[in-house]
Amino acid sequence: QRCQASEPDADGRLDLSWVVEENGSVRPGSVRVVLDELRSQEMTRCVREAISRWTFPQPKGGPAYITFPFRFKNQNL
Repeated sequence: QRCQASEPDADGRLDLSWVVEENGSVRPGSVRVVLDELRSQEMTRCVREAISRWTFPQPKGGPAYITFPFRFKNQNL
């Protein structure tokens, strides 16, 4: 799924955190906003939903706790 902001000025950083289970799936309900400069609820929701469907390599030694900064740049700026 591709996320597109309805606000043409959506630009900035979105830091999210989530938990990767031992089987490589994202723990249901674990995707959280750490920092949101986008101010686009639609875009933030879409990215959170996309991450919840991702599959990662199986972490060794238990669940992996991830925090990742996404940077969005408006192409019209």
